[in-house]
Amino acid sequence: MIETWIKISGYQYRHEANYTRHSYVIQHDMGKNWSIYMAEQYGFLFEEFVIKRVEFDINHNTLAFVVDISKDKTHIYIRNESCTKA
Repeated sequence: MIETWIKISGYQYRHEANYTRHSYVIQHDMGKNWSIYMAEQYGFLFEEFVIKRVEFDINHNTLAFVVDISKDKTHIYIRNESCTKA
């Protein structure tokens, strides 16, 4: 579902999978505010699917996130150059 959404958006991206961890890097070249907006949108999507172990890394022209589907802990973490939420 996630990869389909990225493909439809037309962004260049990289996806790496390792058992229970999936990492994505989306190159959008639209500035940091767009990265923040996209992180919020993907955060809502993960909440709908009850996926709670997600780490976002917000940068100027990229959004990176790691989805951990193991069931031992739950958290959503957003890392940003200027602010951090946990």
